Amino acid sequence: MGSGKTTIGKLIHHKLLYTFIDSDNEIEKQLNLSVSKIFEEFGEEYFRLQEKQIINNILASNKTLVIATGGGAILDQETCANLREKSYVIFLDAHPNTLYDRLLNNNSRPLLQGQDKHELIKQKIIERQKLYLDTAHHSLQVDNLIPEQIVMHIAKFIAKTNPGKLPSKPMFKIMR
Repeated sequence: MGSGKTTIGKLIHHKLLYTFIDSDNEIEKQLNLSVSKIFEEFGEEYFRLQEKQIINNILASNKTLVIATGGGAILDQETCANLREKSYVIFLDAHPNTLYDRLLNNNSRPLLQGQDKHELIKQKIIERQKLYLDTAHHSLQVDNLIPEQIVMHIAKFIAKTNPGKLPSKPMFKIMR
């Protein structure tokens, strides 16, 4: 949530020519509703079920892709296992203050509505940090990096993982 997954995914798409898919956008297309509206009308549990199905369908395609998921995708153990097995997971790690600064004026995040955003961000980090680290093949601290530097780090990781070749698994980037 706010780590830059969509920005980075789009830049990787342009630099490395991988197809980019944002799981939240796919859910919105499938249901013809915004993420906020889905949460409002059906609740988080329903959203997470849709998210799990979308991610599993994307991973089943076995195409070389860059996939950005919402931060809560990590909460489902089966999704974590599937991601770890069928993709390379990159965790974009950002400090709570960085995330807060990026999300301060963003009112489209349903899990950050109506309460102290800074406190909610810290709670989400406490709840999810271990899951991100346990699932990720690679973790990257992004606080002091511009998007182009992040993409360069990811490109180096891809090159080290499969020198001279495209990744053998779909590329997956996970965010906070």
